[in-house]
Amino acid sequence: MKRKIKTLYILAAAAMIVFASCGLVQMDFETSRTVKQAQKRTDYICLNAAKMKQLILSDTTCYKVVDIYSPCCGPCIESFANAYPQFKKLNDSLPVKYIYVLDGTGALKYNDNAREKYNITGGKYYFRDTVSYFAARKGTKYNDYYLTNLTNYIFKNDSLPKVTQLLGLPTYYLVNKQGRLKKCVFIDTDGKQYIEPMDLRTIADKRLDELDFYTLDTVRIENNQMICTPAGCK
Repeated sequence: MKRKIKTLYILAAAAMIVFASCGLVQMDFETSRTVKQAQKRTDYICLNAAKMKQLILSDTTCYKVVDIYSPCCGPCIESFANAYPQFKKLNDSLPVKYIYVLDGTGALKYNDNAREKYNITGGKYYFRDTVSYFAARKGTKYNDYYLTNLTNYIFKNDSLPKVTQLLGLPTYYLVNKQGRLKKCVFIDTDGKQYIEPMDLRTIADKRLDELDFYTLDTVRIENNQMICTPAGCK
């Protein structure tokens, strides 16, 4: 019994270090308890992969900006405070729907305060899928590519190459009226190339109608934006 308690303390300490590196000291791991608590929140809508795809692609009257985030993720919060004000001002005259999707249920208890503080408006959504391909965890192991898998599923009819990059939080989908995702080629320090969704923070000084959704822009390591994964923020 003592050994189990010691293990729990070690896991908790590790989690605190992860979120401290994001600039926040909050634990947002999803548990059976957080899932049950989320199910009681009638003001929130749970999106699995299929429902999220429908939400994004069914409306062809406007651009969509989809933000998969956590209020326990430093880069996510920094983006709300710094990137969004400029981006929204530039795109104010365009028909744009902003869809904010909480990643899992673990941080839901912190989300109401974050929504109020950072003017996160619109429907209250969280993403959770029990299909292992889209689930954040496969048994006891973390599924590193669940967001990559989700992205390629939603935009599988895209004629551009599929996303190959390991995605973290925040993940952005900049989508035109025809349901095309703005993608880019990311080149790392070793010259390796990965396909990923264009990061809103990278083009916060641009209007959506200035973007070419049918070509791949190049983003180099010096323009890389910080993301958070269970391994930390980088």
